[in-house]
Amino acid sequence: MIQERIEGNRGNRCIPVLVSTTSTNLDLRNGAVSKTILKQAGPEIQQALKLNYPKGLSDGGVAVTKGYNLKCAHVIHGYVAPWDGQQKTRTDLRRFVTRCLEETQKMGHDGVAVPAIGTGALGYPKDVVATEMLTAVSEFAANNSNSPINRVEFVLFPTDSDTIKAFELEFSKWSMVSQQNRDRDYDYVGNSRTKAT
Repeated sequence: MIQERIEGNRGNRCIPVLVSTTSTNLDLRNGAVSKTILKQAGPEIQQALKLNYPKGLSDGGVAVTKGYNLKCAHVIHGYVAPWDGQQKTRTDLRRFVTRCLEETQKMGHDGVAVPAIGTGALGYPKDVVATEMLTAVSEFAANNSNSPINRVEFVLFPTDSDTIKAFELEFSKWSMVSQQNRDRDYDYVGNSRTKAT
């Protein structure tokens, strides 16, 4: 499974699935990433959420829509609670990432782009996000060797140097672990890509 750190606007990326966090009522006018998705996908994406998920999301649930005007087939929308410093919040973040990978696999897609979930207004520590997201992807890959997913992109805003550093540090930790334990082969390449098999 390929894992990449991509800097920039994921709305313009060409990958089958994008992940977006939003409120439980699925109002894409709330939150920077959701607003970007809504603006680039067009109003049909909000209409689809209202039509197919009239009660919004339950805890841990996700909503799936087409990509509409985005360069992707589908968008997975989900709710992640604000950081409270407790283990449950870490666990919920990891479960959300896993759920998005499961949905991507269920749809038969080979790739998914995921933002650094929670590092903005939700207040998650950037190192926690990097650790939990990479752990979720690693565990999913280990438990789903026949998955069609061969690409996971972590989309980071170029101006968010602290989040970029947190992901680079976590990637380098995984690289060191892989040198000691060959069942996870993470190879750090330059400043923009990390490859995992």
